[in-house]
Amino acid sequence: MNKVSHLILLLFIISSALAQDNISFYSQRVLRTQNKIYNPDIKTVLLYPSGFPLEMPVIPLNSDKTLYLQFDDLEEGIKAYQYTFIHCNASWEPSELRVNEYMEGFNSDEIRDYKFSFNTTTSYIHYSLTFPNDRIRLNKSGNYILVVYLETPSQPQFTMRFMIYEPRVIIQNVKIGRAHLPAYMNTKQEVDFAIRPVKYHIAVPDRDLTVIILQNWRWDNAL
Repeated sequence: MNKVSHLILLLFIISSALAQDNISFYSQRVLRTQNKIYNPDIKTVLLYPSGFPLEMPVIPLNSDKTLYLQFDDLEEGIKAYQYTFIHCNASWEPSELRVNEYMEGFNSDEIRDYKFSFNTTTSYIHYSLTFPNDRIRLNKSGNYILVVYLETPSQPQFTMRFMIYEPRVIIQNVKIGRAHLPAYMNTKQEVDFAIRPVKYHIAVPDRDLTVIILQNWRWDNAL
């Protein structure tokens, strides 16, 4: 069985600027491992930890925590939307794991929860999903792509990123301040931190660790 031994660390930086919506639209429905909407009738796609709509879609492995998906469809008629998951590496490329190595239960399932809009200017159908659930469970930590589709995953309606983590290191002494390099002192900030392994052996940091810094939970300008 393939093993994922590379550790990915995320450091979330919240600035005073408002977070921007980084879900883009592509008319060509070629699956991308990004937050993408491929169908112009799909609106207001949100993915977050259940009960915490302002948080990033990140949950611990093997816990009772779940993620909640919701979206609106402006087109008339109930549709049998399906969903599945793709396990990715640190670069958000599909990993070498086979589906049955990171998913338990079904490989895909239908989104069954929906309700019609009422007394609104624009009519729509609101769909929702909570996962992991009793039909599909994920047993590996790492980066994931949620794929929502109608006929085939290769032609998705939309894709969303999320992460499942294991507490194998501790990030300490996080400091955010003015950049030390003169060329960037007035335009950029510097982030300093320390990483203390707990349940993870770091032999070669450049090989065994990937540190990603997100501003306002945006992937388009991630470091």
